[in-house]
Amino acid sequence: MVPYLYNRINIHMQYNKYQVYPDLLTSFTTHTYPILQILDTDFQNSNVSIYNPMNMLSISFMLSPTSYVYEIHYQTIITHISLWGALWGVLFSIFGLIFLGYNRNKFRKERPDW
Repeated sequence: MVPYLYNRINIHMQYNKYQVYPDLLTSFTTHTYPILQILDTDFQNSNVSIYNPMNMLSISFMLSPTSYVYEIHYQTIITHISLWGALWGVLFSIFGLIFLGYNRNKFRKERPDW
């Protein structure tokens, strides 16, 4: 400790909300979680305050004027089913085109008069 100097700590905080949307398998409601997040901290030495020369530590909390809402969207079971269905649809289409070309070439080799 240095006489006539005191430590000052500023803690900057921000109010945020997290909204978690349902995945329609394990949850069906939207949940909101409020969080007071620490943005940054400042530490500095200052001259003695005019009110009390024996001050040794000053801590101040400051709230940010901005607030954010973070939205968390999980994929639903319907989304997974549709993605798998689309994948199988594309795979069957590709295999169908390949087998169609194979059968057409085989048919033309066996019956060239067509």
